[in-house]
Amino acid sequence: MEKPPQRKKARFDHTTLPTQYLGEHRRDTMASSPRQLDYAIIDVFTSTRYEGNPLAIVRVPRSCALSQEQKQTIAREFNLSETTFLHESEADGPSDVWRVDIFTVKEELPFAGHPTIGTACFILSDVARERGVVGQVEAQFHLKAGPVQLQYDAVKNTAKAAIPHNVYVSHLPSI
Repeated sequence: MEKPPQRKKARFDHTTLPTQYLGEHRRDTMASSPRQLDYAIIDVFTSTRYEGNPLAIVRVPRSCALSQEQKQTIAREFNLSETTFLHESEADGPSDVWRVDIFTVKEELPFAGHPTIGTACFILSDVARERGVVGQVEAQFHLKAGPVQLQYDAVKNTAKAAIPHNVYVSHLPSI
């Protein structure tokens, strides 16, 4: 049996957060549809298998349109803290831009750190390996919270994400 590729470290705010790959890419048929979707289950924030934060990543090809209800059903079926849906890049758009939806078993989230970093390590390590990159890979996710700039270091097996957030500056009254 061929050994699955190793998912190594993720990087988030100067803290090393390794990611351990838990299984081969698998195909699963959704019960409500004849479509098959590739998915992977990885552990984020650990270098030890079956520790850390598990994450399901479902690859969604351009030819597949999933409803919010279907995504929610799939996330409930995985029964992990989060499941991401990694939508294939648009044919006429940049190749290193993906739309990512993040779901818990109960709802969709506009942003969450561990699914963002885990999904970035997953897809960008594949991109680096396919292109033979030994340096940096720059990319972007479009989340409900907004665009997230990504940088993957193929040598260190680390990912960085520019986290979207709203900033409110409060002005104190003059004394």
